[in-house]
Amino acid sequence: MECHVDDLNLSLYVASGTYLLPSDVFWCESLKNLKLCMWRGKLELPTPYGVSYIKRLHLTHTEVVEGSLGEWISYALRSLEELRFEEISGLKMLKFSSSSLLNLTIRNCNFENLDISVRLLQTMNLNNAFYGATSKSLTLHAPNLVNLYWTGTFTESYFGEKMASLQSSYLSLWRYKQESWNLSSLLPSIAQTSHLEISWDTIKPLYESGCLPFMFQNLKTLDLILRVRSDDVIVPAMIASFLQGLPSSLKKLHIRQTSLPCLWLEEQVFVSNQRVIVMKDERWPNLKFTWVKKLFIDHVTLRKNSAPEASSGEGN
Repeated sequence: MECHVDDLNLSLYVASGTYLLPSDVFWCESLKNLKLCMWRGKLELPTPYGVSYIKRLHLTHTEVVEGSLGEWISYALRSLEELRFEEISGLKMLKFSSSSLLNLTIRNCNFENLDISVRLLQTMNLNNAFYGATSKSLTLHAPNLVNLYWTGTFTESYFGEKMASLQSSYLSLWRYKQESWNLSSLLPSIAQTSHLEISWDTIKPLYESGCLPFMFQNLKTLDLILRVRSDDVIVPAMIASFLQGLPSSLKKLHIRQTSLPCLWLEEQVFVSNQRVIVMKDERWPNLKFTWVKKLFIDHVTLRKNSAPEASSGEGN
C-alpha cells in the first residue's frame, strides 16, 4: 500500500462466493492493525509465502476457507501480538503456533478442534468457541499464560504443560447430559492460579467425573457463583467436595448467587465468626477454614433457626 496505512477496518457486504483479498493488504509493511468483516462471502487467505507485519488481527462475521487460516497464522504472522475471532464459520479444525502472540480471544465460533501452541501467550478468552459443535477438543500449550477466561461447554481438553504463571482463572462451563468428556486435566492445569471464579455449572460435572476434591496450591481468592438452571438443583455434597480442596493460602472467599433461587442453602448453614467459616451438612464433616480473612455471602436465604452470624455480610 503506497499510502502507508497502519490501521485498516474492512466491512464488506458481498454476494455469495469465495473472495481473495489483494495480497498487498496482508504483506504491506506499514499495516499493523487489521479488522475484517465479510458478510455472506467466503474468505480465502493468501499462501503464506512471505512475512506479514500485522500485530493485531480481528476477524468477525466471516466464513473462512478450510485449511488456510492456521498456516497463515503460524508461518506468515510472525509479529502478531493480538488475535481475535468473533462468529467465524467454515472451519472445523484450527491448528496454529505462534512465538509472538500475547492475547487471544475466540467468541461465538463453532470449532470442533482447537490445537494451539503459543509460548508467550498472556491472556486467553474462550467464549462459546465450540458453539453448536457436536465433537469438541482443545489442545493448549501456553506455559506462560497469566489470565484464563473460559465460558461455554466442556470439551476434551489436553494441556501440554502446567501453567505455572497463571494468576487469574474464570470458568463457567456446562455439559450436556448426553456428553461424556474426560475432564481430568482441567483442574491440574490451573492448580497454580491465585484467583479463581467458578460456577456451579462447572463444579457439578467435575464432581460427577471424580475430579473432586482437588487440592489447589496457591489460591488466594475464590469467587463461587451459584447459578442454577431451570432443570437443575444444587447438591450440597458437591459444593462441600470442592471446598475441601481449598489451601491455607486462601484469604478471601466470596459466595454469591444470581437472581435464581439458591436452593442448596436451605439445607446448610454458613457461620462467619472471627475468621472462621463452618459449613454444616450431615453428608460431610464440618469444614473449618480458620485462615480465611474475609467472607462474603450475597443474597442468600438461610433456615429460620440459623444463628444471627449467618446473615449475608462480610467477615472480619
